[in-house]
Amino acid sequence: MLQQHLKQHPQAMWVRLYSKHMHLIEHQQQQVITTAYSPVLYKHPHSIIADFDATTLTLKSLIKQAKRPWYHTSPIVLLQVKEAIDYPLSHLEIRALSEVGYAAGAQIVHIYDSEGHLLNPQPKDSAVFSLAQASVKLFLVFGFSLFLFSMWMEQ
Repeated sequence: MLQQHLKQHPQAMWVRLYSKHMHLIEHQQQQVITTAYSPVLYKHPHSIIADFDATTLTLKSLIKQAKRPWYHTSPIVLLQVKEAIDYPLSHLEIRALSEVGYAAGAQIVHIYDSEGHLLNPQPKDSAVFSLAQASVKLFLVFGFSLFLFSMWMEQ
Protein backbone atom coordinates (compact mmCIF):
# COMPACT_ATOMS: atom_id res chain seq x y z
CA MET A 1 0.00 0.00 0.00
CA LEU A 2 2.88 2.38 0.77
CA GLN A 3 4.37 1.93 -2.71
CA GLN A 4 0.96 2.64 -4.26
CA HIS A 5 0.60 5.89 -2.29
CA LEU A 6 4.15 6.91 -3.21
CA LYS A 7 3.16 6.60 -6.88
CA GLN A 8 -0.17 8.40 -6.33
CA HIS A 9 1.42 11.30 -4.43
CA PRO A 10 4.88 12.03 -5.89
CA GLN A 11 5.08 15.29 -3.89
CA ALA A 12 4.23 13.57 -0.59
CA MET A 13 6.75 13.45 2.24
CA TRP A 14 7.79 9.92 3.21
CA VAL A 15 8.94 9.89 6.83
CA ARG A 16 10.27 6.92 8.78
CA LEU A 17 9.78 7.10 12.54
CA TYR A 18 12.27 5.49 14.90
CA SER A 19 12.57 5.76 18.69
CA LYS A 20 15.31 8.42 18.59
CA HIS A 21 14.94 10.10 15.20
CA MET A 22 13.00 10.50 11.96
CA HIS A 23 14.24 10.09 8.39
CA LEU A 24 12.90 11.94 5.36
CA ILE A 25 13.12 9.40 2.52
CA GLU A 26 13.51 10.05 -1.19
CA HIS A 27 10.86 8.12 -3.15
CA GLN A 28 12.75 6.69 -6.12
CA GLN A 29 16.04 5.48 -4.60
CA GLN A 30 14.55 5.05 -1.10
CA GLN A 31 17.53 6.86 0.38
CA VAL A 32 17.62 9.12 3.42
CA ILE A 33 17.49 12.80 2.45
CA THR A 34 17.75 14.23 5.95
CA THR A 35 17.40 13.15 9.56
CA ALA A 36 15.85 14.98 12.50
CA TYR A 37 16.76 14.03 16.05
CA SER A 38 14.80 14.73 19.18
CA PRO A 39 16.19 15.34 22.65
CA VAL A 40 13.34 13.18 23.98
CA LEU A 41 12.97 9.54 23.01
CA TYR A 42 9.71 8.77 21.21
CA LYS A 43 9.39 5.21 22.40
CA HIS A 44 7.62 4.45 25.62
CA PRO A 45 7.39 0.92 27.10
CA HIS A 46 3.71 0.74 26.13
CA SER A 47 3.49 3.24 23.27
CA ILE A 48 5.48 4.34 20.24
CA ILE A 49 5.13 8.00 21.35
CA ALA A 50 6.44 9.06 24.75
CA ASP A 51 6.16 12.84 24.24
CA PHE A 52 3.57 14.20 21.80
CA ASP A 53 5.04 17.72 21.68
CA ALA A 54 8.62 16.56 21.09
CA THR A 55 7.46 14.26 18.29
CA THR A 56 5.45 17.08 16.72
CA LEU A 57 8.35 19.53 16.88
CA THR A 58 10.72 16.99 15.35
CA LEU A 59 8.34 16.28 12.47
CA LYS A 60 7.74 20.01 12.00
CA SER A 61 11.48 20.62 11.70
CA LEU A 62 11.75 17.76 9.19
CA ILE A 63 8.94 19.28 7.10
CA LYS A 64 10.76 22.64 7.11
CA GLN A 65 13.99 20.96 5.96
CA ALA A 66 12.29 19.32 2.97
CA LYS A 67 12.82 21.08 -0.33
CA ARG A 68 9.30 21.79 -1.56
CA PRO A 69 7.86 24.48 -3.81
CA TRP A 70 6.58 27.55 -1.97
CA TYR A 71 3.02 26.89 -3.12
CA HIS A 72 2.88 23.48 -1.36
CA THR A 73 1.93 24.86 2.02
CA SER A 74 0.54 21.68 3.60
CA PRO A 75 2.20 18.45 2.52
CA ILE A 76 0.79 14.96 2.41
CA VAL A 77 2.81 12.95 4.94
CA LEU A 78 3.33 9.21 4.63
CA LEU A 79 4.52 8.29 8.14
CA GLN A 80 6.00 4.81 8.47
CA VAL A 81 6.77 3.37 11.90
CA LYS A 82 10.07 1.55 11.40
CA GLU A 83 10.89 0.91 15.06
CA ALA A 84 10.83 -2.77 15.97
CA ILE A 85 7.97 -3.19 18.41
CA ASP A 86 6.62 -6.37 19.99
CA TYR A 87 2.95 -5.46 19.65
CA PRO A 88 0.65 -4.12 16.95
CA LEU A 89 -0.10 -0.41 17.14
CA SER A 90 -3.39 0.33 18.89
CA HIS A 91 -6.06 2.60 17.44
CA LEU A 92 -5.09 5.22 20.00
CA GLU A 93 -1.44 5.17 18.89
CA ILE A 94 -2.45 5.37 15.23
CA ARG A 95 -4.67 8.35 16.04
CA ALA A 96 -1.87 9.99 18.05
CA LEU A 97 0.54 9.56 15.13
CA SER A 98 -2.05 11.08 12.79
CA GLU A 99 -2.51 14.04 15.11
CA VAL A 100 1.28 14.50 15.28
CA GLY A 101 1.26 14.88 11.50
CA TYR A 102 -1.63 17.35 11.50
CA ALA A 103 -0.09 19.35 14.34
CA ALA A 104 3.15 19.53 12.34
CA GLY A 105 1.25 21.10 9.43
CA ALA A 106 0.35 18.19 7.18
CA GLN A 107 -2.75 18.26 5.00
CA ILE A 108 -3.27 14.48 4.98
CA VAL A 109 -1.43 11.88 7.08
CA HIS A 110 -1.19 8.19 6.19
CA ILE A 111 0.25 5.86 8.84
CA TYR A 112 2.05 2.64 7.84
CA ASP A 113 3.63 -0.21 9.77
CA SER A 114 7.20 -1.35 9.12
CA GLU A 115 6.13 -3.58 6.21
CA GLY A 116 4.24 -0.77 4.47
CA HIS A 117 0.66 -1.77 5.35
CA LEU A 118 -1.75 1.15 5.77
CA LEU A 119 -3.01 1.49 9.34
CA ASN A 120 -5.46 4.40 8.94
CA PRO A 121 -7.49 3.60 5.81
CA GLN A 122 -9.55 6.80 5.86
CA PRO A 123 -7.38 9.71 6.97
CA LYS A 124 -9.17 12.98 7.53
CA ASP A 125 -8.21 16.22 5.85
CA SER A 126 -6.42 18.69 8.03
CA ALA A 127 -8.36 21.53 9.59
CA VAL A 128 -5.50 23.78 8.54
CA PHE A 129 -6.19 25.44 5.23
CA SER A 130 -4.11 27.62 3.01
CA LEU A 131 -4.18 31.40 2.81
CA ALA A 132 -5.91 31.22 -0.57
CA GLN A 133 -8.68 29.03 0.85
CA ALA A 134 -9.08 31.40 3.79
CA SER A 135 -9.30 34.39 1.44
CA VAL A 136 -11.98 32.73 -0.68
CA LYS A 137 -14.02 31.81 2.39
CA LEU A 138 -13.71 35.32 3.79
CA PHE A 139 -14.76 36.81 0.44
CA LEU A 140 -17.82 34.53 0.26
CA VAL A 141 -18.90 35.30 3.82
CA PHE A 142 -18.37 39.04 3.33
CA GLY A 143 -20.22 39.00 -0.01
CA PHE A 144 -23.15 37.05 1.42
CA SER A 145 -23.31 39.42 4.40
CA LEU A 146 -23.44 42.43 2.07
CA PHE A 147 -26.17 40.75 0.03
CA LEU A 148 -28.26 40.12 3.14
CA PHE A 149 -27.67 43.67 4.38
CA SER A 150 -28.78 45.14 1.03
CA MET A 151 -31.90 42.99 1.08
CA TRP A 152 -32.68 44.17 4.61
CA MET A 153 -32.17 47.83 3.65
CA GLU A 154 -34.63 47.54 0.73
CA GLN A 155 -37.42 46.47 3.04
